[in-house]
Amino acid sequence: EESDDEVDELPDNFIMKSSGARQSVSAAAYGAWNQKKAFTPPVHLKDDATKTRVREVLSSSFMFKALDEKDLATVVDATEPVTLAEKERVIKQGDDGDFMFVVMDGQLDCYKKFPEEENEKLVKTVEKG
Repeated sequence: EESDDEVDELPDNFIMKSSGARQSVSAAAYGAWNQKKAFTPPVHLKDDATKTRVREVLSSSFMFKALDEKDLATVVDATEPVTLAEKERVIKQGDDGDFMFVVMDGQLDCYKKFPEEENEKLVKTVEKG
């Protein structure tokens, strides 16, 4: 059975017109395995001074600087402060990246293990922000 959707060759008179701007189409699929539900963002209690510090750091980040005040407040409320010991590993290469860290104080060293090298190599040091 032949499909009408498949074409072996494009006709000679086929011309793709470009408006200059990039265009894309995206769609989300919903079904029994992907139910669309109302999202309730988490709220982790913190004092006003901590909220102010988190807001200042996030406001300077490229990922969050375009948020309006209401959306930024939602993100600030959803953050959960974590204090780490010196040299404590927060994520290991190959682990799922299902959370994000924002460095408020100190620094975070990022290491990568390359196949041709025996030891991990420092690839980046992240500081406040």
